[in-house]
Amino acid sequence: KKKKKKKSKKQVPDLDEDGAMTAASIFMFCDASDDGVLDMDEFKNIFKQMDLKLDPDAQERMFQYCDLDGSSTVTLDEFKDGWEYMQEEITQQTVEELGLGHTRIILICIALFLSLVGVFVFLYLVISAWNQASDFGAIVTSLLVTGSGFVSQQIRKQTAAERKNADPKSLVSGVLARSAENANEAGSGGDSSGSG
Repeated sequence: KKKKKKKSKKQVPDLDEDGAMTAASIFMFCDASDDGVLDMDEFKNIFKQMDLKLDPDAQERMFQYCDLDGSSTVTLDEFKDGWEYMQEEITQQTVEELGLGHTRIILICIALFLSLVGVFVFLYLVISAWNQASDFGAIVTSLLVTGSGFVSQQIRKQTAAERKNADPKSLVSGVLARSAENANEAGSGGDSSGSG
């Protein structure tokens, strides 16, 4: 009788005392052939198991970094030696994928700085123009008044007549109906002073 090889189901990698996966446990978990080395497919499986979507070039770079002897396989010792580099590379790739790379952060900081400088320059010009009451000051003052009027117009609630989809006939009939109601209330309420 032929014995069938049982395919051993590997356990999830062990965690160290800090709750982080150890390099050795990840290596053992991904060594599907149990030969003590990782080939390229087994190495790439690490990223699949961790649900990391790294580009193939980055995966190959990490493999080559770990494969110190150029044997196209990575031993446990090589993997341990390259583990810190792999963590840095994975972190960098994830940060770039989220759009939080160094370049983007620097551009955002520069844009915020320039916006802040622009606000301070504008405030300085407004204050100096206000104090000097020049033609430029009059322009700035009118812009401020216009801007505050626009903002208040956007904030306040519009009446039925101001709405774009208002029907003029229904508006007029509504006003007339309210006027008639008010007249009836005034007439039915009785004039307590009476005539006489």
